[in-house]
Amino acid sequence: MISEIFHQYRLIEGLKIHENECSFELDMGNNRHHLWVLQHLGFLDLAHHEIHYQINRGFRQRKQTVYPVRRMRKHFKNTFELLHYLNNKRYDIHRFKLQFTNGWIIDEWPYVALIFHTNNLTERNALLSQLFHIACIPILEIDNLENGYSYYVNSNENGLYLEKYEFDVEQPAKIIYMEDYGPFCSTEPINFEPDIDFPF
Repeated sequence: MISEIFHQYRLIEGLKIHENECSFELDMGNNRHHLWVLQHLGFLDLAHHEIHYQINRGFRQRKQTVYPVRRMRKHFKNTFELLHYLNNKRYDIHRFKLQFTNGWIIDEWPYVALIFHTNNLTERNALLSQLFHIACIPILEIDNLENGYSYYVNSNENGLYLEKYEFDVEQPAKIIYMEDYGPFCSTEPINFEPDIDFPF
């Protein structure tokens, strides 16, 4: 089990744009604590889900009682129904993958990152815009994000901003800061208008 920090002051710690430009992953600390963010995609219809769960009754559960990890067989119309169901259950979620009827997929690196797959660049930018609004990260030029690069979410007295970095191949533990992205540090309102009309 990965040790967890006591406090978290950011929803998103980092971002990686995949090489195929339609996909990206978000470092959200322990993503099990942030499944609520899926409420913002509740209007999308679910085509398929893969969820592995384990009953956890907390302090009411005997120490010697260990429930098996099971795969959820119940079907849900959308993430609203899914999260409403999970909210009323004492489950630990060990694995999940959601596929939507519009072709989007949400996968994960367990306890590490959420991975979002969309159909094209316009949809990716619209989804990123929505998620960054939720996380209070101002972005004026989403199109400046480069495929295959990772971005660290940093902060100062003016709020959150992005820094691009890459790992040194010869020294994998060393982070090289490529440049200080001025456009990402702006506190001006986001003027990106996606083609997708999010209801939230």
